[in-house]
Amino acid sequence: MQILMAGLPGSMASLVAQMIVDGDSDLELMPFALSGETHGGEEWRYGEVVVDLIPPERHKNYLASLSRLPDVIAVDFSRAAATEENVGLYILRNIPFIMGTTGGDPIAMASLVQNSNICAVIAPNMDPALVTVQSMFEWVAEQFPGSLSGFELSVKESHQAAKEGVSGTARAMAILFSKLGVSFPGGINSIRDPNVQLELGIRNLTGHGYHWYTVVSADGSVRIELSTQAEGRDGYSRGTIRAIRFLQDALGRGYRGRIYSMVDVLRGWSD
Repeated sequence: MQILMAGLPGSMASLVAQMIVDGDSDLELMPFALSGETHGGEEWRYGEVVVDLIPPERHKNYLASLSRLPDVIAVDFSRAAATEENVGLYILRNIPFIMGTTGGDPIAMASLVQNSNICAVIAPNMDPALVTVQSMFEWVAEQFPGSLSGFELSVKESHQAAKEGVSGTARAMAILFSKLGVSFPGGINSIRDPNVQLELGIRNLTGHGYHWYTVVSADGSVRIELSTQAEGRDGYSRGTIRAIRFLQDALGRGYRGRIYSMVDVLRGWSD
C-alpha cells in the first residue's frame, strides 16, 4: 500500500511519514507529497526516502497521474483551508483518504464520499485514548438526554501556537454536553499563547492537546470537571497508522462510498 501524504513538512504529517518509513510493514511512503505554497518545490528526507513537495497549483496534475496506480491511500494533515479542495481531488481521482485536519464542512465532505467510489476516515482527533473518552460521552448523551438540564458548560482548550482554528475535539464534546441539556453561553476559549501555556504547566509547547470541561449547576452547588492532557503527537500518529490499516481492510472487503470515524476504527467495524 502506497501512502500519499498531504501537509508535509508539517509536524503531524512528518511524524506519520517517518513512522511509515521506519515501520516494518507493507506501507510505502510515496516520493512526493501535497504541500502548501511555503514549502512547495522543496525536497524533504524521511529516512531513506526523499520526498518532493508539490505546491498547490500542481496538485491536480500529480493526482491525475496517481489515478493509474493501484493501492494508494492519501493521509491528509494539510491546512484547514485546503481540506475541502483536497477531498474533491481525492474523489475525482478515486483515491481513498484519511482526513486528520480540523477544518472544512464535515457534512459536505461526508456527502461527497457517500456518492463516490471510495471510502474515507474523517477524524479531527486520531488519538485512540482521547477518542475512547469521547465515545464514552456519546453513549452517555444517547442514554441520558437532557439529564443535566439547567447546568452550564465552560470549555477551554490549548494546542501549539501553529494550530489553526478551534479544536475539533472541543467542539465535538460541547455538542455532546448540549445533548445532556447543558447550556453553553461562553463559547470555547482557545489558548495559543506559549507564555500562558507554560503557566498552565504544559511541557511540550510545539505539540500538545489539553482540554478542560467544567459543568456547574444553576445554584453552583454541583460542579463536574473533566480534563484530558496529551503531550506530544505519538498517540495521534499511532492512531493514524491504525486508521490506515482499517481503511485497507474496508477497501479489501469491497466497500465503497462509506465514511468512517475514529470510533469505527477503534471498534474495527467496517460493515
